[in-house]
Amino acid sequence: MKGELKTICKGSYSSEDYLHKTKSLALSLRGAGKPMDDDDLIICILSGLGYEFDPIVATLNARDMFPSLEDDEAAQYKDFDAIQVRDNVKDNWYPDTGANQHMTPNFSEVQGINSYSSTDTVMVGNGNGLSIVGTGHTNIPTTKLKLNNELVVPEIKKKILSVSQFTQDNNYYFLFFHRDFFSMT
Repeated sequence: MKGELKTICKGSYSSEDYLHKTKSLALSLRGAGKPMDDDDLIICILSGLGYEFDPIVATLNARDMFPSLEDDEAAQYKDFDAIQVRDNVKDNWYPDTGANQHMTPNFSEVQGINSYSSTDTVMVGNGNGLSIVGTGHTNIPTTKLKLNNELVVPEIKKKILSVSQFTQDNNYYFLFFHRDFFSMT
């Protein structure tokens, strides 16, 4: 049962069926004397979601704590089904283990902006160099987390979260899986 719980995927299940199946497996484990705590169950649930849920999974993982499984189930299903994932969501940060600094195309999000007078560029995957126009920091409003040494790179397509910089600034660590990750204190 534990193996099935850790490998279950939402796939074509409805949100209600997927959550019900994972909770049922967890209850069966509890009945067999092998209870799983709520945080571990939530990690299993999030791990089984498809790539289209990655932005939501990343947002939940950045919180100080997971939602409670004791909350109203009907509300959970409604909230889960209400998630609308878009291809180019501008508010998402994408963790990058190779990036030295955080990067955003949006001046409006960065605080304490300093102009960047150097001719340094950010090299991206296709070999092109993108101009850096400023530096600053961002405080993530829903948490106490901060992004220091953030570069403003107007031509970058996605906001990049430097894993090494983030873990250093926030005393966090990341746990990576094949399709998702978790950040924890």
